[in-house]
Amino acid sequence: YYARKRYVCKKCGRRKEICVCEDGEGEYELQSQEQEEIDRDIHLTDGTTIPAMSEVIEDGRVVTETAKRPLLEDDGTPAMEEVNGVFLPITFDVQVPKVEPTKLPYYRPKSLPIVIRKNTSQENSLFGQSDCEFIRPQQQAINKIESRILEKIVRGGVMPLVPEDFDGELDDSICENVRRVNQSTVRLYGKVDMQSNIGQDVAAAERLYDQAKRILGITDSFQGQYDGSAQSGKAKQLQIQQAAGRLDSKRQMKNAAYAEIDRIIFEYYLAYADEPRPAAYRDAYGRVQNSTFNRYDFIERDESGVYYYNAEYLFACDASVDYERTRELIWEKNLQNLTSGTLGNPQDPTTLLRYWLCQERAHYPGAHENVEFMREQIAQAQQMQMLQEQNAQLAQQNAAQSEDVRNHENYESYLMGQIAGGNA
Repeated sequence: YYARKRYVCKKCGRRKEICVCEDGEGEYELQSQEQEEIDRDIHLTDGTTIPAMSEVIEDGRVVTETAKRPLLEDDGTPAMEEVNGVFLPITFDVQVPKVEPTKLPYYRPKSLPIVIRKNTSQENSLFGQSDCEFIRPQQQAINKIESRILEKIVRGGVMPLVPEDFDGELDDSICENVRRVNQSTVRLYGKVDMQSNIGQDVAAAERLYDQAKRILGITDSFQGQYDGSAQSGKAKQLQIQQAAGRLDSKRQMKNAAYAEIDRIIFEYYLAYADEPRPAAYRDAYGRVQNSTFNRYDFIERDESGVYYYNAEYLFACDASVDYERTRELIWEKNLQNLTSGTLGNPQDPTTLLRYWLCQERAHYPGAHENVEFMREQIAQAQQMQMLQEQNAQLAQQNAAQSEDVRNHENYESYLMGQIAGGNA
């Protein structure tokens, strides 16, 4: 069973997988690869329905046909007439819309499932350009200098001096050979220092390294290294932001790649997700809502009566917040919004709940437990308020009943007094 090759039973009109005919009785034919002929009403998520039979539309108008309808009496019963001794219902001709089985198009993905994560765009290049290409000269020069430094260190050392009549053996071992010499001949032994100065080589390598960092826009503060130019935390933060601004093109290319991935997933869901797929999301109150993705929800019908997929959507990544880099800053901003009253009255439990929901979205430690606690507190407060309102209503009813009883007693006393006065 393939999404573009659907075998339909000629007898029951259903797909091969849900055919109600017994084995061997149904004949199957290959359904059109361009359109899908549905055999039942399709219920959409918004409550509407794609009917199994649709009206025929030509040139923007509904095509009608003549149909017979029974004539009804005033009481709703069909009117009858006698034809050759037989009573038959009276019919009349009416124009009704012509219908045909609904045919829905198959969605065709517009791209292959391949996404290229570019680092920097380059003209006439599919894959863009790497940072290594920009700093290739500096890297090659650094490699040569580092090789030269290593060679100097390895080849450098101390060369021993011995008398001409020395009969021992010399090797390149380090701090292992201990020789005993006579005090009278100790001055005949010596050494020659063969170590080379690598200070200029190290300075040249550091200079090339700084050039490479300037070309890429990377600073020591951005790398988390020591930077003596930043005298405060705010100054270091500004330096990091400036370095991040120079690297913004790379971030934009990364966000574009993720947006392209989302678009391709959406297109392939429209093409191959025949049954509804579960989808969960978190609403503004932090609650997880269960929903479904139904590809038929994106089908619309134009004025000419043709069904089509409305897939003209724009996909983008929200680059306004980078939780990995500015998480602590977001925590501070949320606290400032709470104390300044931006979220509402700080003493109101609902405001505190909003605050902890914001902190939970920013991955603040322990924020989820505080959200559950505040929700429980709000629910208890609502229950207490409901009980107080019910008690107040009961008190008002009791007071009204007591007033009625007092009025009734006063009226009885008044009548009794009138009766006693009349008898007198």
